[in-house]
Amino acid sequence: MLLTVLLLVVVAGVVLASAVVSGQPDVAWFSVLASALGVLLLVVERARHRRAPSGSAGPPVEVMVIDERPHYHRRDCDLVGERRTIALHNDEARELGFTPCRRCRPDTPSVAQAHRGSALNRGGR
Repeated sequence: MLLTVLLLVVVAGVVLASAVVSGQPDVAWFSVLASALGVLLLVVERARHRRAPSGSAGPPVEVMVIDERPHYHRRDCDLVGERRTIALHNDEARELGFTPCRRCRPDTPSVAQAHRGSALNRGGR
């Protein structure tokens, strides 16, 4: 889907440039049309993604990504340290091409989360 939108953006740019160079402003409307179609595709994809059940075992977990690094981490991962991070949900991080850190294993439930879940299943707090 993102490649289709990227292609529409490139087409819109080429059409706009050719409209300016040729002096035909009416052709520029095709650029607007291609851009609007790209936005529509992104909105539809986002709505579809929100309605689709998550592929992970549990609810989305907030993870940290570091710019220019291919992995996502738990907030307390040693590899994050004092680096500037961006917070995302693990599903979104995977969708963007990041992979889980092998050290902190951010997709595995923590002991606290597992304990809380089992207490809730038993009716406790």
